[in-house]
Amino acid sequence: MRKVAIAIVIILARVIYSAYWFYLAPALPIIGVEFRVGKALLGLVPLIFIVGAAAFQVPAGIIASHLGNARTAGLGLLTMAITGLLVPSALTSMRC
Repeated sequence: MRKVAIAIVIILARVIYSAYWFYLAPALPIIGVEFRVGKALLGLVPLIFIVGAAAFQVPAGIIASHLGNARTAGLGLLTMAITGLLVPSALTSMRC
């Protein structure tokens, strides 16, 4: 039963991670207007997201080897939840 719960949490985390892509795509035109950025430069935003995610794969592997996979996954989910909660408040404060 524990393995099923872990699998469900991991799948849920991947779904939430994928949902961030749905937040990013509609925001690109707004970002372009707000910061007066062209479409070519806006195309780099998803690239930077992917490069940032890839850059943290090695440190995450090192952390996982020290803390264990389950603790590292929990730490990653906690970090993702906290930063996900901060993004809407940051966008709200930018508009004021």
